[in-house]
Amino acid sequence: MTSLRGKLYQTLSLAYYYVFVAPLGRGMHRTPKSWDAQYRSGYWEIFRTTAEMPRYAIIASHIRRWKSDPVVLDVGCGYGQLFNELGSSTVNSYVGIDLSPEAIGMAQSKQYPKASFIVANVDEWQSDCKFDIIVFNDVLYYLRLPVDTLERYQQMLSPGGVMIVAMFRHRNTMVIWKNIARRFDVADPIEVRNAKGELTDIRIVTSRLAAQPSRSATLPQVKTLP
Repeated sequence: MTSLRGKLYQTLSLAYYYVFVAPLGRGMHRTPKSWDAQYRSGYWEIFRTTAEMPRYAIIASHIRRWKSDPVVLDVGCGYGQLFNELGSSTVNSYVGIDLSPEAIGMAQSKQYPKASFIVANVDEWQSDCKFDIIVFNDVLYYLRLPVDTLERYQQMLSPGGVMIVAMFRHRNTMVIWKNIARRFDVADPIEVRNAKGELTDIRIVTSRLAAQPSRSATLPQVKTLP
């Protein structure tokens, strides 16, 4: 009976989310326990496959081209795949935060130079440090108030700093993008198609009041990748 009630509650919660919450551009919150279970099962090993390489390559290219030797914050870093793509020679320092202790433990076991990994609730985490680049890679649609969270994190940017946002195109991501565009400047849109035909949108997000630094090269205007 308890199991049946639990399944009924889960079904009703999902229905409420998709009918009332998702259309507003809000995310679907998940618990650390659910994330840990998926990391232990190997579910997120997909991010290490060649299918996901184009997305990581574009994000890393944005970071390298925007500023040399940047201080980077990776929000929802998982087991640190982005830093693995970047390499220690690209950054001055890198901080990765994630809700899952399992994922952070996996990242810490790699002992990456210049990188630190912290178990943290993205919705609540705060730092006195300033970052040149803050990355939100496939994380916004799990946050209760995605755009409010962006506004809070932009306070942690150094002058001229930017946020790089990537979202796998599903659920209510196009609503979230529209909400972002109402409050931020959004530039350099790139659409990445992986080997399965799945699409990810990657964009540079800045405060409308931010003074942007000149870049040494033009960011790639890639529409699709095979």
